[in-house]
Amino acid sequence: MKKLVITIILFLFLTGCARQPNPLLGKWMDKAHNTVWEFQKSGILLMTSQDSLNGVTVKYHLMDEKLIELTFFAETSNPIHGQATYKINEDRLSIEFTDMGALSGTKFNLKKIVEDQ
Repeated sequence: MKKLVITIILFLFLTGCARQPNPLLGKWMDKAHNTVWEFQKSGILLMTSQDSLNGVTVKYHLMDEKLIELTFFAETSNPIHGQATYKINEDRLSIEFTDMGALSGTKFNLKKIVEDQ
């Protein structure tokens, strides 16, 4: 009986601590800025303009189910650190920079890109 109780407690602990899947993974289209945002498993976000080959590399970390930490890397300046809130509604992703200096308050509305398998 004691073994069964310990096994159940261990199972509940492990399933409760299991990492939730990253809901941001994949490609999202920002039509307003003609930009694709690709969230990768490695914690890298690639933001690529469809008008050119230029892009921005961003390191990201999910803080919780509503908050993301971002670090933008640019060749011409020091990295920019900040945070943003996010909300997913089916195939829509809304992001608002909340702690990004002059960019705070900037909002993005993206649509999930479904790729053929």
